[in-house]
Amino acid sequence: MGDPLSTVPKIMSPLAIRFSQPRICPTFRSGDTVDNVVTTISVVPPPPGCPFDGLITPPFPEIEVIRFRPKSKETEDVARDERFEGWFSLDNRRLYALQ
Repeated sequence: MGDPLSTVPKIMSPLAIRFSQPRICPTFRSGDTVDNVVTTISVVPPPPGCPFDGLITPPFPEIEVIRFRPKSKETEDVARDERFEGWFSLDNRRLYALQ
């Protein structure tokens, strides 16, 4: 069995990823503003077999996301609250720029 905390690269739509915090700082550590970074993002053709029409190429490293699925506090028969399930970003400024 593999390491449950290992990283596996994925190609995902930024619109399928949720923010992990309610606010972001408008500037990156480099001093660039999110608005300025957005203007430098481009789209390139995807590799063969990719289900997307294009791939976003930002001027920053890939974002890290985690899959969150809360455990039910009651029996397993009780439906989970799906509002809190999904992929969440650990890099909210970068996600905001990609969206």
